[in-house]
Amino acid sequence: MLIKMKYACYAFFAVSILLVLVIIGAPKAMAYSQTGPVTVCNSGQLTNLGMDVIDEPFSTKIFGGTQTWFQSTNWGDTHLKFNGSLYSPCGGALVWSKTRAQLYTNPSSTPAKPWVISTYQDTNGLLGFIHVEFAGSNGNKGRTGLAWSTDNGDTYTYLGDILSPYGDPDMGGGFMQGVPYFIKDGYFYVYFIDNYEGSVGISVARALVTDVITAAQAGNTGTNLWHKYYNGTWTELGLGGNAAKLNIMGITHSNAAYSTYTGKYYIALTTMTWGGIDSWIKLYESTDGITWTLTQTVAQDTWANLGEAMGYQNVSFVGTDGSNNGIIGKQFYLYSGFNSYSLPKLYRWTIDLSNNSYQASTGFSSTQGANNWSYQYWNGSTYTNMTWDSTKSRWSKSGTYSLIAGKGQHPDASADSVRKFTAPQAGNITITGTVKKSDITGGDGVNVKILKNGTQIWPASGWQSIAYNDATGYNVNVTTSVTANDAIYFITNMNGNNSYDSTSWDPIITYGSSYQASVDFSSTQGTNNWSYQYWNGSAYTNMTWDSTKGWWGKSGSYSFVKDNGQHPDDSADSVRKFTAPSAGNITITGTVKKSDITGGDGVNVKIMKNGTQIWPASGWQSIAYNDSTGYNVNVSTTVAVNDAIYFIVNNNSTSSYDSTTWNPIITYSSVTTTDDDTSGTYTGAWGSSGAQTGYYNNTAHYSNTSGDYVTYSFTGTSITWIGGQNTNHGKVDVYIDGTFDSTLDTYASTWNKQVSLYTKSGLTSVERI
Repeated sequence: MLIKMKYACYAFFAVSILLVLVIIGAPKAMAYSQTGPVTVCNSGQLTNLGMDVIDEPFSTKIFGGTQTWFQSTNWGDTHLKFNGSLYSPCGGALVWSKTRAQLYTNPSSTPAKPWVISTYQDTNGLLGFIHVEFAGSNGNKGRTGLAWSTDNGDTYTYLGDILSPYGDPDMGGGFMQGVPYFIKDGYFYVYFIDNYEGSVGISVARALVTDVITAAQAGNTGTNLWHKYYNGTWTELGLGGNAAKLNIMGITHSNAAYSTYTGKYYIALTTMTWGGIDSWIKLYESTDGITWTLTQTVAQDTWANLGEAMGYQNVSFVGTDGSNNGIIGKQFYLYSGFNSYSLPKLYRWTIDLSNNSYQASTGFSSTQGANNWSYQYWNGSTYTNMTWDSTKSRWSKSGTYSLIAGKGQHPDASADSVRKFTAPQAGNITITGTVKKSDITGGDGVNVKILKNGTQIWPASGWQSIAYNDATGYNVNVTTSVTANDAIYFITNMNGNNSYDSTSWDPIITYGSSYQASVDFSSTQGTNNWSYQYWNGSAYTNMTWDSTKGWWGKSGSYSFVKDNGQHPDDSADSVRKFTAPSAGNITITGTVKKSDITGGDGVNVKIMKNGTQIWPASGWQSIAYNDSTGYNVNVSTTVAVNDAIYFIVNNNSTSSYDSTTWNPIITYSSVTTTDDDTSGTYTGAWGSSGAQTGYYNNTAHYSNTSGDYVTYSFTGTSITWIGGQNTNHGKVDVYIDGTFDSTLDTYASTWNKQVSLYTKSGLTSVERI
């Protein structure tokens, strides 16, 4: 963005400027970037697996390294388990197809029509959230139930009902739908349709995760564990209690999740073309799980185009790592059935909550240039586009082994494999990701490098060689500036021969100012603004790098810091430190939890800014020895340049089994820029002073010539100008991206300093210089 402030009239104009540039986390809901849809299962593939309809969200888990999917068909009478990738869920083998009587170990106690809408994977088993139809005393009631599996979903024990609608109407008014869930403050939050005092709407109930899992292991649902939200409290029983009608509406056969990146909660709702209405998928977000805001219409089509009872339904949230457990990160996949009841297909979108990140695998497409990615080979003098291979779902140079797939590349003689990213806009980008050999059975290794246009940016020179058996590889983390249409080339060369040269490389390109512990982790103190220390009760001391283990530690102790976790020791709290590179407002997010839950007495954690505690409010946040759920951190604070944020893990009483997962993300939501910052350009007869007491930083620029102006370039969704007012101040015209916005009068009868003179919000978060 470009803001221009132009002196309009009067004799004198004094400026003291504070620019607050909201880059991420504007007060209103954001429109996040998305790509898609891509058809990942067509009707033929579904038919081959025995699916005549898509009857519930595609639930997925990873078992033994294999991406495994679950689905039901034939109106809940047939249940399926099959293997397939994130790019082709239906492309693998059918594991089994079972009837209700075969799937449930207690069929006589299982409802006639159970659908496993979503699942939660605990260390002890798999918890199924069950949508139930045709239940109750008259066989025409709706219910929500739970089921428990200890064999990776091959069989379930139906545990019982947990929710029923208020007044228990028949299914016309008591069709509960559901059951999306996420975890908040140690509770399962589940969403469903309830009969709110005669008015149907979406409601929410909750129960403690630990209580639910303990009861499930005992083979039941516990006693009155579930309570509905009503009149601001959680006192209404899940079975039959009243429930508040939330401010959202749609079909709840879908998923919900907590984002470790934004610190917010998300739910997808849909409509089908019943009764002449349009069909859509809408993404909502919330900070408390009660009040929701529409943030994105992912898809929409009309009844006229689709016909009756068609469109979108049964939505799943799946992490880019294949996880489907109520937690997502910066990016995730949204899967939805389409035309579920007639020649159905499965669509997939990629949602990017940062609105500024591009990952090779999530942006992978059969179209050159889609999502800013292209696929080429280099013959030593020219880049040439590859050809799409629809059979193998990859790009290649015809007749060679020069290939590009979603997450990797393979070179050939005189045909280096080249993945190309074209910058959609100007800005600073950070390139991350690990490049390593994926086929380590032979060959002589590969060479890799990254170019920006014709200039090499990684490694510093030459090639980065990767040995034939190097399955660890190299972590890329390089920052550079780009202008629109700059090209970033990720090049894989075969070295001496092309045998066994399959290479894993899934680069991520990120615009903006966000810092994540694991992404920025380094063997050098201070790199990417992160340092690694221990606290002995009176002083912070830098740790020592352990090249063998790939982490930082205090010599002779168990106090260490690794990429996504920490471990404390006696008199040596483990401390990850972030040093603020610029002034502004930051938001700290991420989940802290135990990773070793086999013993010990738990840990204590807290966050400090310089010498002041900012989370929790006081004392320590205790985490039990077996708490693999932990706590979701979401705290905002202001920082000055070089302020220190400390993430501290304490061993409680003993250091046994104290491995703790903590991968914090720090995101700048606003940046402070002063009037003498280099991002401002003054045109005309401007003067300046560094002795303006009471002004921000005691600095000011001034002009008494009509038509003089100052421009500031920035990236953000809102801007505030803070300056001064006085009797000899004049009028200012404000332009945004060259378009006149408003005229301000900075005259006042008294001298006022650091006054908010102008605010503009609702801007598109792009940079224009």
